[in-house]
Amino acid sequence: MTNAVQDIGNREAGTEQSNQAPEPIRANSSSGLGAVLNLRVTVKILLGSSSLTISQLMALEKGAVLRLDQRIGDPVELQVSGKSLARGELVVQEEDMCFGLKITEIVEVDRPTTARSTNKVG
Repeated sequence: MTNAVQDIGNREAGTEQSNQAPEPIRANSSSGLGAVLNLRVTVKILLGSSSLTISQLMALEKGAVLRLDQRIGDPVELQVSGKSLARGELVVQEEDMCFGLKITEIVEVDRPTTARSTNKVG
């Protein structure tokens, strides 16, 4: 199976890359932008959510299964600092025995003067 994780820096549909992280964007250090572009952020992939009462939460035991509000095949959301940046589908990387996210849609960050819009990839 080929690696299905797309290079975030290259948003052309169907482009594939190896398992390695994308190269950081290089910027002119005199602009100060280089330091910001090389900061690490934690990216979260939201598979779904579930609502429980406190008593249900307290009753959870090893082996308990929580039903999520997403179905198999539904798009999952990529978030940074609580803000949605992209949506995609889960893929299995058999060679690494792990999951990945194939990005299918980039969500533009809200700006004070513009409305939220989306860009479909592929």
